[in-house]
Amino acid sequence: MEKDILFLLPPAFEVDGEGPWFCPDCAPVEGLLASYPTLKGGLDIRYVASFDRPRAEMVALVGEAHQGCPTLLTRTRPTSVAAAQANGWFVIADPGPIARYLRERFGIPRSRADRDKPDVAP
Repeated sequence: MEKDILFLLPPAFEVDGEGPWFCPDCAPVEGLLASYPTLKGGLDIRYVASFDRPRAEMVALVGEAHQGCPTLLTRTRPTSVAAAQANGWFVIADPGPIARYLRERFGIPRSRADRDKPDVAP
């Protein structure tokens, strides 16, 4: 079975020769990966080469509209979150929905931030 692909920016990166910077949207996902190491074995985790766009690998898979990080690509239709579709992939591009999908897929605990959110996609 093909693994889901998770695109992240590196924990420290340069922008226009300045930095290091970190991505405030990727950091919570990195925290999940650190807290639940089994996720690492179930995902194909790819760090984009540069903050600059276009991000060729992402564009090749899902087009120019889906180059943000973090982005998770899955072939399986998520039931707990809404996902865009591109080139046969379901695209989840926000840390909260990514966490909810990882809970659905891998059984990690529910986030307290999600206590008022339903477990089905809108």
